[in-house]
Amino acid sequence: MSIILSLIAKFPDVVLSEYSDFTGNFHQITRVILQKLKPDCKYLFEYGKYKYYYINENKITYLCLCDGIPDYTAFAFLGDVKKKVLQEYEIEKILSFKANQLKGFADELKNLMVLLIQNSINNL
Repeated sequence: MSIILSLIAKFPDVVLSEYSDFTGNFHQITRVILQKLKPDCKYLFEYGKYKYYYINENKITYLCLCDGIPDYTAFAFLGDVKKKVLQEYEIEKILSFKANQLKGFADELKNLMVLLIQNSINNL
């Protein structure tokens, strides 16, 4: 049970911040997938044994790639990411950012991922 990747992007495919403790080709696959996401929606889809979850709202995409996480938990995580981002930045400011301009937010993504896993383990 893990979150493999978490990222924030401008729609359709400009990655502003991302975090992962894992290595693999999922970074490249995620870039292709970002280009195919539906605008202004909350959705999930399976990719092999993994699931991609995303919230795409106001031209900002919050996405995570998970293995064995319940759907409601993954969407709660993305809601927390969205809340943290919007507490720190106005939407207009985010939309003006260039690729990787929110690179410093990767630490916050990491913290939220660790917190989610710890809470999930504690609730078992």
